[in-house]
Amino acid sequence: MSRRLATRCLLATFGLIALGAPIAARTRPHYGGTLRVETTGDPWQRPNGIARRLVFDGLTTIAADGSIRPGLASEWESENANHRWQFHLRPGVRFHDGSPLTSIAAIASLNASCPANCPWTAVRATGSSVVFTGDSAMPNLPELLAGDEFLISLTISSDGKTPNGATGTGPFQVNGFSSGVLSLVPTIHAGRDGHSSTASKYMLAALSATNGSISRLAAPMSLRFPPKNYARPVSNIS
Repeated sequence: MSRRLATRCLLATFGLIALGAPIAARTRPHYGGTLRVETTGDPWQRPNGIARRLVFDGLTTIAADGSIRPGLASEWESENANHRWQFHLRPGVRFHDGSPLTSIAAIASLNASCPANCPWTAVRATGSSVVFTGDSAMPNLPELLAGDEFLISLTISSDGKTPNGATGTGPFQVNGFSSGVLSLVPTIHAGRDGHSSTASKYMLAALSATNGSISRLAAPMSLRFPPKNYARPVSNIS
């Protein structure tokens, strides 16, 4: 190969790289911004609104393969032929307002969610554990506690006050509600260190049924209600 031909090939190669650079730059993922999701139903509707799973955690959770995995409880065991269950809370978890997750706080949430006709007969605190007892056997209790109706929310803050709106331990927290749009922002709290879930994981799980493209997983998100819904103040989001 002549020197002139080799030079031309080299220049052509650099030219292709230069031309490709802007294309590559344009296709790089964009981080930050806001993810907007249109919903066909009220995303805050009890018990299974899509947004509730982003704001609240349960004592247990159900994995994609159907197995029961730790949530706010790191481990659990049953006794007396499934008439007694003890769930050990994950240490260091805090609610969005900074209040610590305690067994008393978890029980208060469970009692608010299920004031009567519960799957258990009684629930009480034993140190950092939540203990359920039943007159009948409760073999499926870990699976039941992963349900949307038993997600843990703060009912009384650490200073004895009622929270102003929805307060959970999830990867997102309520930022506002206006003109039919519920806005959530990622939770940044040291109390979630060591928690097995991440914002991206929860968003993917909650939005897995949608057909939209999710390109920014840890960004603030807005969930738009159907037109029939009306604006309500954040204090009524609970």
